[in-house]
Amino acid sequence: MLFLITIVSCKNTSPDPSIKVTLPYEIKLPDNLTNESPVLFLLHGYGSKKDDLFGFSDKLDNRLVVVCPNAPINIRPNRFAWYNLNLNAGESKYEFKDVRKAKQQILQFIKEIRKKYGLSNGKVFVGGFSQGAIMSLYVGLTEPEKIDGIIALSGH
Repeated sequence: MLFLITIVSCKNTSPDPSIKVTLPYEIKLPDNLTNESPVLFLLHGYGSKKDDLFGFSDKLDNRLVVVCPNAPINIRPNRFAWYNLNLNAGESKYEFKDVRKAKQQILQFIKEIRKKYGLSNGKVFVGGFSQGAIMSLYVGLTEPEKIDGIIALSGH
C-alpha cells in the first residue's frame, strides 16, 4: 500500500487550464515535473518586466520550476513596478500600504501558480533584483511558513 501511495504522490502533473492566474508570467517547467518540484519565483525591479529575469532560467538547476511574473503596476509601456515610487527631487518615496498590497498580490500569485501546476509539496523560493529583491525579502521574512528561501540581488 505504501508503494502505491508513493507512486501517486510523485506522478507527473500538468497545468490545470481552468485555474486563472492574476499576473502575466513566463514559466519554465522541468521535464520531470511532479508535485514535489521546487519552484523559484523571480521578481523584476522597478521599470522592468517579466522577461528580464526569465533569461536566467536556462542557467538555473533544471529541476526547478522558474516563474517570472510582471508586477501589477504599469508605469509606462511594457515597464512595471511592484509599488509606486516618487522619484522627485532625488528622493525615493513610497507609501508602505502599497508595499503591503504588493506583498498580498505576490502571495496570491504564488498560491495560484502552485495550484495551477500542481506544485503542492515542493519548496518555494522567492528572489528578485532591486525592487524585486525588496519584495522578496519582505515576503520571505514576514511569511516564513510559506517561503523556504530568498534570493536578493541589489535591493536596498
